[in-house]
Amino acid sequence: TSPKQPIVVHSPAICASTLMMVYSHDYGYIGCAFLSSVLCGVLLRNVLKIQGGLLNEMELVNGGGGAATVDESFNSAKYCDFKTRALQYSTLRLPFELYGGYVLALVSLYFNTFLDGFDALPMFVYLVVANVSLAVLTCAGFWMLWKAERKFYGVGVALVLYLAGVAIELHTPTQPIYNEFSDNAILTTQIVAGVATLILMTLLGIRVMKSMIKSNLFNCVEVLGGGDRSVVSDGEEEISTDYVHA
Repeated sequence: TSPKQPIVVHSPAICASTLMMVYSHDYGYIGCAFLSSVLCGVLLRNVLKIQGGLLNEMELVNGGGGAATVDESFNSAKYCDFKTRALQYSTLRLPFELYGGYVLALVSLYFNTFLDGFDALPMFVYLVVANVSLAVLTCAGFWMLWKAERKFYGVGVALVLYLAGVAIELHTPTQPIYNEFSDNAILTTQIVAGVATLILMTLLGIRVMKSMIKSNLFNCVEVLGGGDRSVVSDGEEEISTDYVHA
């Protein structure tokens, strides 16, 4: 089974949900845009889940000593090629992870915008929901970087960019924001977004460094230096090529 299979199966649905999300937003149907973003997020989650299952199966095949195909060798636990693993991650998983993080942020954005359409609610409710949404995104990024079996670095990057964008935008808010919210409310949300950005960026940086250290990069350097370390003997500890395991 090729890792491209989930891409072929889910790509049309992801494209359709994205178009629904964009056009619903453009025409003012925020509720429909919110539901479309949720659907798109579920589809992206399924793609990443299937990809993770396929990679696990390939690693089990190679670990058992069976004959490996080209795709299976790409993930073999007996090879130490950092460039190959980086290429695999950047082409297979990273695009979906980045878009998944972006869609997750859009779910929060559309939910807040949809809630804003109910004029009967007190102003502090919108403020509380907005700040809680930022906190939830930060917690989601923490879970995907530290608690998930495979670490979703791309999702973390996308969420950091979104949170940083919120903090920067509120530094010079647009006129509609000025008209609806007080200066204290805007400043509070800006501070929350800034703190969330700093926290998640720190967690992402630590996670990346920890994963690189545990990827036995020193063995890869030895290979580049001319040593024959492409295959590890049975008595030695196998080099982990799972770029997303820690």
